[in-house]
Amino acid sequence: MHRNLPTAAAILTLVLLGSACAGSTQEGDSGRAEGLELTTTGVGRHDIGAPFEDVRDDIAARFGGWDVDSFEPNHGVHVPDCGGPETRLLAWGNFIVLFTGPAEDLRLATWTYGFNPLTGSPEDVRGLNLTTNRGVGLGATTDEIKDAHGSDVHFQDAPELDSVLVTIGSRNGDHMSGRLEPDLIVLELEPTCE
Repeated sequence: MHRNLPTAAAILTLVLLGSACAGSTQEGDSGRAEGLELTTTGVGRHDIGAPFEDVRDDIAARFGGWDVDSFEPNHGVHVPDCGGPETRLLAWGNFIVLFTGPAEDLRLATWTYGFNPLTGSPEDVRGLNLTTNRGVGLGATTDEIKDAHGSDVHFQDAPELDSVLVTIGSRNGDHMSGRLEPDLIVLELEPTCE
């Protein structure tokens, strides 16, 4: 169920239709979502495997209603396979959170930040301003990522994508991956769904 970032085009080419639910953003003085950092083990205080309701309710309390829910009728969403009996996709603008497991016991599987499933745009139109636990967010440069994550960051040229791939964390363990074109345009937790 692992995939690497060059195949992220699969999720980036999803054709998704849905109706939007209005929501508001709650931010701290720094202009970014306080307490909801993107980590190599989950999002905010929620690690991979956290219960669906806890993660959904925490994010919704900060950002309001979600824009996409793959469990809603006529959602039109192609949901990646996360390896469980059910996979549920929720999205707040360009922040996608995937859950897997039995429908009555869904658990956090992964997240992607930088792809709006309704428009295909990387733009953060909801102003979520999410960052890694060291302050790296969309639009970060190579130098900013290096400064924040030091020896925990690795770069690899990806000429087939006209970009550079970035890995934050252990390539053999918990990590995030991203793509720079030349600034960071997408960041996702690895391993993610196929």
